[in-house]
Amino acid sequence: MEAPLILNLGGKGTYGDKVLFLANDWQAGLVPFYLCHKYRRNGCYTQSRAIYVVHNLGYQGQYPHVSACHFFGCEQHMAADLAFGDCINLSKAAIINADRVLTVSPNYTKEIQTPQGGFRLEDFVRAKGDALRLGGILNGIDDVWNPETDKDLHAKYSIDDFVAGKAANKA
Repeated sequence: MEAPLILNLGGKGTYGDKVLFLANDWQAGLVPFYLCHKYRRNGCYTQSRAIYVVHNLGYQGQYPHVSACHFFGCEQHMAADLAFGDCINLSKAAIINADRVLTVSPNYTKEIQTPQGGFRLEDFVRAKGDALRLGGILNGIDDVWNPETDKDLHAKYSIDDFVAGKAANKA
């Protein structure tokens, strides 16, 4: 997480601490947790934000019989965000600590707020929704878009004049 502070990419200097961290699924669940409990707490990344993206809440990064305080070297009040029953749960920590939570569709956002789709994390997800910090962005290809009728295109085109139409819109 220190890369934006120290790497000089392209000789243009570092990014500094005004960055957006995009944490995809449980594998990156510690990013919002550390941003909240380690960095911001010590005056670093105070203007940065973390978005946690959920693709499938069924996969949560659960580790049974692990002491969060011992394993992660964190204090008890921090460990509460990781603890879930007799295990740690990286998705729970990410949902609680992320500035925003996004899913792969508006429908999935609704689904994971229910007992059937929340995989026991629905209360935490619902709390994010109640705070207006939960949203869904449709994942995939738009199968309705038509370049022959799109009012926002400079030059409309079809399969017959595809190359010329694309070129006209890029100019």
